[in-house]
Amino acid sequence: MTEKNVAKSIRSILTSQSFGILATIGDEYPYCSVISFAFTDDLRQIIFVTRSDTTKFNNMRRDPCVSFVVETTRNDADDLSRASVLTAYGCADMVVEKASDLRGLISARHPDLKPFLAEDDTVLMSITIKKYSLVSNFEAITDFIPS
Repeated sequence: MTEKNVAKSIRSILTSQSFGILATIGDEYPYCSVISFAFTDDLRQIIFVTRSDTTKFNNMRRDPCVSFVVETTRNDADDLSRASVLTAYGCADMVVEKASDLRGLISARHPDLKPFLAEDDTVLMSITIKKYSLVSNFEAITDFIPS
């Protein structure tokens, strides 16, 4: 698969799904959370919001290394040959620069989050992606580094 086709597949998966699983480094074990997300067109950032008093936020403050999984399974037998699983690896940080642009991305994709975005203890976060791993056809793995 060409780099352009891999990027197209990644963009398609991210566009088709509203939620993903964020894994942070917990005290003893990885800590997983379901999150709503948006992404930048260049695939370099995954954007999400969280409260500042959550376990995931505190984990990311302590260690910003995260992984983020989005999958297209439907819970049927065809998943083995048709579903894809996309894992993004990177570092999470609070958004300071270009906050209004990125806040616009998440609110456009998830208009239901607008009240949550306006709350005082809500933090806009960005995962700077180092690498994506795309698994398709059960075991075909393709890595992609956004440039």
